[in-house]
Amino acid sequence: MATEQMDGGRALIRALEEEGVDVMFGLPGGAILPVYDPIIDSSIRHVLVRHEQGAGHMAEGYAQATGRPGVAMVTSGPAATNIVTPLCDAYLDSIPMVVITGQVPYPAIGTDAFQECDTTGITQSITKHNFLVTEAQDIPRTIKEAFHIATTGRPGPVLVDIPKDIVDPVNPRSAMTWHGDLEMDLPITFLESLRGGSITVPTPTGTVNVKIPPRAEAGTRLRLKKRGLPKGGKDTKNGDMNESDSALFKRILDVYKQSHKLPEDAKPKKTYPEKG
Repeated sequence: MATEQMDGGRALIRALEEEGVDVMFGLPGGAILPVYDPIIDSSIRHVLVRHEQGAGHMAEGYAQATGRPGVAMVTSGPAATNIVTPLCDAYLDSIPMVVITGQVPYPAIGTDAFQECDTTGITQSITKHNFLVTEAQDIPRTIKEAFHIATTGRPGPVLVDIPKDIVDPVNPRSAMTWHGDLEMDLPITFLESLRGGSITVPTPTGTVNVKIPPRAEAGTRLRLKKRGLPKGGKDTKNGDMNESDSALFKRILDVYKQSHKLPEDAKPKKTYPEKG
């Protein structure tokens, strides 16, 4: 097992590289500044924005254009609150995105420190999941989990909040050991478990089997759409286009609704109170 000693900031950038990240959008600030030094020697291209909200929307656009999760990185406090709008937008539009926010040092959390806010509490309802990392050793595992959650099932944004003391190389708390062959037993969604099979939908007259096709290569659905190919059409390079989980859920629901459809005359009529 290959191991290497490093600080949390380097581990964060290494973990992003391991996930295939080639471009990220962000704006540096005090709490996240130690992470920016390792970017100099990284293969990741950093796009400097003028406002954190722009970084989030650019990450959304990257995800929609490439079919890969967009990545944004900003600092703590007002920077984290500035990226709330893109997070909400990505959540409602099912766009895969990983947002990394800086946070005040772990011992200072909850003390009304400079540029501190409850980032995970604020974003809890507009992300698929969010993390507050408390130990440098947990950074690689958390980043891997974040990308897995953002891209499986119904896609969406995931936020990772990282205190400054676990990424600052001058702080002893940032020391960690990198394990080169990190393996995790990550959960899969219900529909992922059914890929290549079918699901039975009950109807008043019996049952209907809805086939669940195997997943296509990442980005295939988007490329087919851009080429104007019909749903279920052929792509000579990537094979059949497959439906997303959200589309499959909708199709299963449509089958169920159609089979339970009431006759037109049985539908209740809308009544409105007379104006007094």
